This record gives sequence, C-alpha cells and structure tokens, in this order.
Amino acid sequence: MLGRKVIFFELNEVPLRIIDYYCQKYPNSCLAQKLPQCQQYKTYSPDTILSPWITWATLHRGVPATQHTIHHFGQNLTAIDREFPPIWQILASQGILTGVFGSLHSYPLPKCLDGYTFYVPDSFASSSECFPENLAIFQEFNLAMARLSGRNVSDKIPKKETIDLLINVPNLGLTLSTILDILQQLMIEKFKPWRKNRRRTYQTVLGFDLFFKQLKISKPDFCTFLQIM
Repeated sequence: MLGRKVIFFELNEVPLRIIDYYCQKYPNSCLAQKLPQCQQYKTYSPDTILSPWITWATLHRGVPATQHTIHHFGQNLTAIDREFPPIWQILASQGILTGVFGSLHSYPLPKCLDGYTFYVPDSFASSSECFPENLAIFQEFNLAMARLSGRNVSDKIPKKETIDLLINVPNLGLTLSTILDILQQLMIEKFKPWRKNRRRTYQTVLGFDLFFKQLKISKPDFCTFLQIM
C-alpha cells in the first residue's frame, strides 16, 4: 500500500449537501478541515436496480449486479466470494492488515482470520460472531436492536443485551460522551416520541466508538466502517 493507510468510510445515503452543511456549521471539525484537501469524484453504478444491499456489493467487488448476483441479505456467498471476492478479502489474503466493521454482506465471519486485525459483520448478520471475540457483546446488542426496528423504529430496548453491553463499556471502548448522548436521546423520546426515529443513527455512533478503539489498537493498513442513517 506504498506506506499509506486507508480508512474506507462508507457514508450510506448521505447527499453531499448534508456534508457541506455540516462543514459550514462545524468549521473546526476534522471533516471540515480535511475536505478542502480532498478530491471528489462522481461515479455511476451500472446496476439497473439501485439499493444499498446491491450497490455496495457492486462497489466492494468491482463488478455489476448481473455478475455478482447479490440481491438479498442472507444469501450464500461461498461461490460468489470465490469468483468475485470483496476488497477486504483480496487485501487480507495478500498479507495487508485489514479491518472490517459493518460493511454490507460481510457476514459470515471468515474461517481464516489471517490478515484481519478486527472483523465485525453487518447489522443484518444471522449470528453475533466477531473478531476479537469480545466485540460480539456489542454485536448481540446491535442485532437485537436491528431486529426490533426492522421496518418501524421500536421504542423497546433488549434488556439482556443492554445490560451485557453496559457491563463491558470500559473494555469495548464506549466513551462517556456517547453514553450521555444516548441518555439524552432516550429522555427526549419521552416528550417527543417521533424522535425515536433517530435510534438507528445511534447504533452507528456506538459502533464507531468500538471501531475507533480497534483502529488505535491494531493500526490496520486498510479498514472499512459503514455509517447507516
């Protein structure tokens, strides 16, 4: 990788005008300071059906949906991964230290983890296996929340998974600011029930704390993080 490290930040379904608005509102943020140094490219998908679970697979594998044939979560990807492997599989197999956090169609956990520094499958996984193993505590909570709010956002909280998550806060890397933000969100929901729609966003906020800790610990050469809004 020529000595350069890459974070592939997958900002899903967020138009550039939102990014521009954020940078104007928070001019001292890291994004606002870095964006002027970046180049922007507009790409076009060859797929006739545009949806995150199809188009992200097209991007990750470098071939259109007519070739990779991934159209649904839970598909058996064994043969597809052999013929059209995702970018993280290619890099890890070449000895490039790779981390994966939440990228679509990253389930199941690879049988061989050589080359991976961490690996957390997507929020639509069938089970909670992660690498390192302690991250499965977060994934249990993440999957339970995703199931509760599959179509409409639920105001329920999975008790067991939440307690396990809170007990392991120091080990996982959750920050005090994130916890306070979530408590504030829950309080606001009591007075403004419609604000519960923002819960999906907070799953990503929780996940980023874990991702950032793994990033600092393992220092991969290439890693992914999916932001779902």
